[in-house]
Amino acid sequence: MASLTVGAIALVIHRGRSWGRGDLEIYEIPVNDLAKQLKADKATNMIMLGAFIKKSGVVSLETMNHVLKDTFGNRNPAILKLNKSALQLGYDYLE
Repeated sequence: MASLTVGAIALVIHRGRSWGRGDLEIYEIPVNDLAKQLKADKATNMIMLGAFIKKSGVVSLETMNHVLKDTFGNRNPAILKLNKSALQLGYDYLE
């Protein structure tokens, strides 16, 4: 199990465990299935990040897209496109 906490928002990654706690908001996100839509199994981390920023508000989607462009833009346009698509997919999943 892995977790990331920012303020009162936590992203918990687990495999089939029932939490049985009333103080958690649990969002089940089928990241493997969503990554298959992109034909990119390695995109799961960006899908989770998109969902996390949607719920936490710690950073805007626009800011993350700028960060991705600054990081991958000229070096690897294909990775930039994939990461932006995965980020958006995770963000939109929780609408």
